[in-house]
Amino acid sequence: MPILVVIIIFVVALAGGGAGGFFAKQQMGKGGVESQDDAGYADDGEDQTTEDKADAQGDEKETAKKKSKSKSDDYDDVEMDVNVNYYKFSRQFIVPVINDDGLKSVVLLDLNLEMDESAAEAFYVREPKLRDVLMEELLDLANEGRFNGRLTNRRNLQLVRMDLLNAVQDVSGGEIRDVLILDIMRQDV
Repeated sequence: MPILVVIIIFVVALAGGGAGGFFAKQQMGKGGVESQDDAGYADDGEDQTTEDKADAQGDEKETAKKKSKSKSDDYDDVEMDVNVNYYKFSRQFIVPVINDDGLKSVVLLDLNLEMDESAAEAFYVREPKLRDVLMEELLDLANEGRFNGRLTNRRNLQLVRMDLLNAVQDVSGGEIRDVLILDIMRQDV
């Protein structure tokens, strides 16, 4: 009987925590976090006039514009598109690198696919086919020796990324924009 009570309390606590997290996430998505006052300042006992608040907000907006401008200057060649979605594979890709003597090393890759937001949901059912095509291309690249040298060579990574993109675009019908290599590691044996 005491074990049953402990289990019931655990289940109720788990459900309550999950529900609380869900509602907190919903509130955060709706802008549920409120600022301290209209100008974003804590009330220190002095009343600010409407003009003072407007001036403070204008100064903050100008400062924010300058900061965002300076940051955007650093990333002029990066185009930010809000209609992009990223598909994350459920597990990493493990690629054996084999030479004449046998297994030389193993390469682990964590890949994501960049695609249009409208196409993202359809890719969950296509994951086995996409993994198959990517694995086939990765094995070909390993046989060509692309994973023998320095993995951090930028030109080599760009070539690997382009080859993987060409392979998945044949299957996806061009819905995939890019293949992102999030992590890459080689373990010599």
